[in-house]
Amino acid sequence: AKGSFNTCEICNSLNNLLKNTRKKLKKEQIRIIQEFKRLHIGQQSIERKKLEVNKELSLEVDDTGQPQQGLIFIDGMTELKGNSPKLGATRTSKVDHVIANRVIGVEVYCGPINTVFLYNTDQMVGKGANTMIEVVRQSMSDLQAELQKNGLHMPTKMMWQFDNCGENKNKTMFG
Repeated sequence: AKGSFNTCEICNSLNNLLKNTRKKLKKEQIRIIQEFKRLHIGQQSIERKKLEVNKELSLEVDDTGQPQQGLIFIDGMTELKGNSPKLGATRTSKVDHVIANRVIGVEVYCGPINTVFLYNTDQMVGKGANTMIEVVRQSMSDLQAELQKNGLHMPTKMMWQFDNCGENKNKTMFG
């Protein structure tokens, strides 16, 4: 609905299942689906609270001002949201008349550093694990540079948070 928050694929699927008038669900089936959705939303709430705790812990420093840990939270933006019309292309409803523009946001929490790094790619940069691994490498490098500006060094403990997209769920990312 217009103005509402985005929901995850699981919630969307459950909502569609409940709204589907072609499927005549029995009361017990509806109850089971609603209970599963309630448990799912509860789990998401626990995970969000844990993330907030980790953010706060990552902003703490020791007596010398040195951060003891950091948190890097990477999340990409859907490519279609950033597309621009191609120069010289005629107006058409086809999607192929655009310059692909993908922005990947990286929230960084590490002692005095509480910022967002943005990385921009176009269609010349492939998608997948290689791109995300490069974003991980670049965000570590950029964090180190920001810390050095403050006379600090990288902490020995880093936490990483990734969304559930396919680029982040493969053997290359976990290797």
